Amino acid sequence: MKLEEAERLAQSFIEEIRPFCERIQVAGSVRRKKPEVKDVDLVMIVRDWFGLNATLQKLGKLVLDGPKLKRVLYKGAQIDMYVATPKTWATLLLIRTR
Repeated sequence: MKLEEAERLAQSFIEEIRPFCERIQVAGSVRRKKPEVKDVDLVMIVRDWFGLNATLQKLGKLVLDGPKLKRVLYKGAQIDMYVATPKTWATLLLIRTR
């Protein structure tokens, strides 16, 4: 998908899950501003697991549901969510953006 579409999709998705996250940031090819992207990568610190999981179920098909990686098909696009802690935030954001 085009970068502009991926950015809109990422922001729409972030607004849906922001209440359940202490911190959330776009990573990957969207953050690197690649003209074409295949998916949207997010790094997040979760504040409310119950609320997050309930919302993800409503937003799309939950393909992966692990403690460190969640994947949702949202409006036809793959959204990968990498779960960080305050201690691992910077490292995970760097790794998932390179």
